[in-house]
Amino acid sequence: MPKDKNALGKRIFELRKEKNLTQGQIGKLLSVSRNAVCMWEAGVSQPLREHLFNLADALGVGVDYLKTGKLQGLLLLGEASDKYWSEISEVNAMKVSRRLPITPHPDYPADAQYAVQVRRNSPDPIAPSGSIVAIADIEKANIAIRAGDVVVIERRKKGLRNYTIRRVRKGAHGLELWKEGDGNHATPIKMLKAEGVRVRGIVIMVTRMIRRGA
Repeated sequence: MPKDKNALGKRIFELRKEKNLTQGQIGKLLSVSRNAVCMWEAGVSQPLREHLFNLADALGVGVDYLKTGKLQGLLLLGEASDKYWSEISEVNAMKVSRRLPITPHPDYPADAQYAVQVRRNSPDPIAPSGSIVAIADIEKANIAIRAGDVVVIERRKKGLRNYTIRRVRKGAHGLELWKEGDGNHATPIKMLKAEGVRVRGIVIMVTRMIRRGA
């Protein structure tokens, strides 16, 4: 099959439309003219390497996807925080942000894995503030939760929702969810009896992105 010489331009056009951005807005974000963006989409010219990275970021995709059309890495689906609560939207799912350059874990289906970023001021020793947590969805990956697992849970109350991290321990009456580092004086969440609490997935990796200084 012959290679589409303007595949990149078409992807730029389609992603820009999905983001409801104009050519002028893209140009302003990249400090180029609207006409330059127009020529990229038409296949008359291609963005420079320095523009390609900024363009991918503006369109919410990775550079590899922008160039090849193939999705790579894990989707970043939002934030986890013990204290931050947000309103429950009509679509009861984490909001897709972008794709991170993290290779899926080979022990779990690739489409069952995603990532969340730990919100600032997190005291959790397993996933400190700013870290990226890779997660395997327990339903898609057909995972049975057991004692010792570190999990991401969804909590709901009074129209609000929160995602946070807990350690699974074996209690007197079944599995319990404990906040890491609290010790035995804390009150755990009993998995089978807790209302408004749902285990979303198990934590399979914790990493941290290092940004270069100015």
